[in-house]
Order: sequence, then C-alpha cells, then structure tokens
Amino acid sequence: MAAWRRLRISHGARLPRKQMTSTKKYLQVFEPEIAVTLSYLLFLTLAALSYIIPDTRIYLLKSFQTPPTAAAYGTTLLGLGFFIAAVRLGKKINFTYHKPVLLGIVIFASAVIYLTLEIPLILAVIMALGFAALLYYLSSQKDFHRLTGIVFLLALLSALSILLRGIPILSASAREATAVSTSRALFHGTGVFAGALLIGFYDRKKAALAISAMAVVGLLSGFKSDAIAIILSATIAGLLLGKISLRAMTLTAAAIVFILTGVSTFIALIAHGVWNIPPFLYPIYRFGFTFSVYSKIVETSLPLGSLHGQAILSTTQEIMSTAVLGYTKPHIITSTLFGPLTLDFGLVGLIITAVFIGLYLGLLKRDTTLRTCLYAMALTHVLVIIEVGLQLTSIMFLFSMMYLSIREPPGQN
Repeated sequence: MAAWRRLRISHGARLPRKQMTSTKKYLQVFEPEIAVTLSYLLFLTLAALSYIIPDTRIYLLKSFQTPPTAAAYGTTLLGLGFFIAAVRLGKKINFTYHKPVLLGIVIFASAVIYLTLEIPLILAVIMALGFAALLYYLSSQKDFHRLTGIVFLLALLSALSILLRGIPILSASAREATAVSTSRALFHGTGVFAGALLIGFYDRKKAALAISAMAVVGLLSGFKSDAIAIILSATIAGLLLGKISLRAMTLTAAAIVFILTGVSTFIALIAHGVWNIPPFLYPIYRFGFTFSVYSKIVETSLPLGSLHGQAILSTTQEIMSTAVLGYTKPHIITSTLFGPLTLDFGLVGLIITAVFIGLYLGLLKRDTTLRTCLYAMALTHVLVIIEVGLQLTSIMFLFSMMYLSIREPPGQN
C-alpha cells in the first residue's frame, strides 16, 4: 500500500453499513452518556482515594484541612443526571442551522480575545471575525487531504511560535506565560483537529508519525493536556472509523499513563523545585486537589452562587486561586467541569453546564468520516475539561466543531 494513500470518502458519504454496525455493537463506550459518565466516576473515585493513600493525603490536608464534602459528591452526581438526560434529548434533535452557531463563535471568540489580550473591543471583534472566516474557509474544503494539511501546518506554525521563545516544559515562568498565549490556544485547537483528521483520511502509519510529533511538541510546550488531547482524539476517531484496533489502543493508554505520571511529575518538579509525591500517585493527587477546589466552591456558592459571572469570564481561571483558595498571588487552578458556573450561579450554573454539554454532544452526528472525527475531538475536549473546568475558550472550541460538523461544503450531498 502506497504511503499516504488517499481515501476516496466525501464529506457527505456515509460510513459503510458494516462499519456502522460494528461501531454500534462494540464501541458503545464512546457514546457520550457512557464515556463522560464513566470518566467522571473514575475521576471521583481517584479523588476519594487521594484522601486515603498516605502519600497524597498528607499534602492535600495541608491545603484543605478536610476531605471533600458529601455535598460535593452529591451535586456532581446530580449534574451527571442532568447531563445524561440532555444527551438523550440532543440525540432526538436534528440541528442543521449553521449561521446561529457561527454568530455564537464570533461572540465567544470576541469575548475570549478581549478578556485574554486586553485589547480594544473593536480589535477583538475584528480578530474574531477573522477566526470565523478561517472556519468558513475550512468548512468549504472539498479535498480533505488538503484540509488536513492546512490544519496540520497551522498546528506546526503555532507550536513554532511557542518554542521560538523558549521551551516551556523546562521553565516554570515560560510555562506560565504560555498558558494564556494565543499561540498555545491555536496549537491546542489545530493539533487536536489535525490528529483526528490524520487518522481519518491518511494511512495510519504515516498518520501515527505526524500525531506523535505533535504530541511531543505539546509536551515541550509544558502542557500535558495538549499532548493527551491530540493522542486521545486520534485514537477515538480511529476506533470509531475502524482504522485502528483495540490492541493498538494499549499503546495509546501506555503513552497517556506515562504523560500523567512521569511527565507530570517532571513539570511539578520544575515548578516547585521539590516534589515528593511518587510519579504513579501524581494523577490521584491532582484529581484530589481539583475536586477539593470544587468542594470549596460548593461550600461557599450554594444555592445561588457567589461571583455571578466573574468565574466564567476569567479565561485563565486564576480567579479560583484568589476567590476560592485565598491566594494572594494568582495561580491557574482547575476546578472540575462544574466548578466555574457553580461558583458563579450555584445549582443553576451546575445544571446549565450539564445541560449544555449534554445537548451539545447529543446533537453531534457521526454519519460521515469528517463528522466522526469532529465528534471524537469534541468528546476528547469534554473528557479533558472534566478536570480542568468549563471556560469561554472551551465553549468557543466546541461551537467551532459543531459549525464544521453541520455545515456541508457547497456542491456536497
């Protein structure tokens, strides 16, 4: 088989019946109500274990004094209930109106750019319109090899703009500066997009090399979530499309475990100078810390919230460190998927988050190769923000994936 063999699959072409049947029969775990719920329950389990294992408990109690409350677990389960109901409702709706989605992208992109870069609003709107125009151009591509190449090139250019200023994984200050940079946001979005498209439209061996290269660049940028998202989106897309086997998934799992343990410990050591928690316990400690932040939010923000919009408008989520943990110097702090809007609006915010994410994933269709890739990207992003928290940038990213999914290129069926 020639390298980089072109797959003759059009945007509007449906997946083979045999492949669709196989997906329904063997890959039900990637249905949103199953994948997200199981991942969230795993997160909760590891968070609970973090207060049982001595090597993690001792450090968590220094920061939080007490374990997460029953209310924190209860409200999370309540949110998952609303999420599941919203997914099932979304699957019954055939949403095809791309213009309102594009308008939403412009609005959220303007807000993200304005709040992050602190530039004049009119300039932020112009930049947001430019981003919308790029999405329109990408959605109009009929040649999906060309589309993949464009997105892959954008990912490489974004990565290059980061690494030309230093290697963030080796410097805590460089990593902190990169966290809120436009280059990092572009790399994350285009890298995840390119990863799924590569596995969907190219020979898997060559695609694997390109995906691995992007994952390594993601690690050099100092953010393990970027590398994990690139690997995971490509893996989910490959499994749903029948391009990779379950056996090959073990390599993906091994890579993700290594990133969550070894790489995470190295980043923590660079940031703090001293790090005594064993690498294999790092994910458990991290999940325990994040869920403890959410528990603090529940204690102070139920039933009606406390910040009334300030948390979701904080594009860096540094407000969690000052408003919730009382830090004098702001730090980027994660708070779980439900954290930001719960801090803002209490139970109403939690339900809004659950219903929005559930409806969104339920609405996405998977009847073509491109749409399956876009679904894999969106599902991956939601799995990542289970720990990170919903932000304006996430909403903009999810809207972008929906726009590309529902807008058929001119001349396509």
